[in-house]
Amino acid sequence: MRTLTQKAAMVFGVVFLLVGILGLFGAWGIAASRSYGGSRAYHRTGAVIYLVLVVLAFIDATTFGLVPIGDNDIWLHAILAIGLGYFGFIHREVGVPDNS
Repeated sequence: MRTLTQKAAMVFGVVFLLVGILGLFGAWGIAASRSYGGSRAYHRTGAVIYLVLVVLAFIDATTFGLVPIGDNDIWLHAILAIGLGYFGFIHREVGVPDNS
């Protein structure tokens, strides 16, 4: 039976896979949902990546001329960082040993 953390990794993975441009990140989420430790690592890494994007958007919203990540993208990345961070750093499953 899958834990809530594993189910969340699957949901994030499917959503990111459907978005298309984040296909590799989505495929990683689906693969990570197979184990509790993999799910936690996926959520932690994703939260840090999206948090870096939020901070970077405040420094330079055009990502130094590469890709615009300002405006409403800041909110999207912040919400994703919070959601991923919750399952990666805060949420604890009952009956599952936390070896990370």
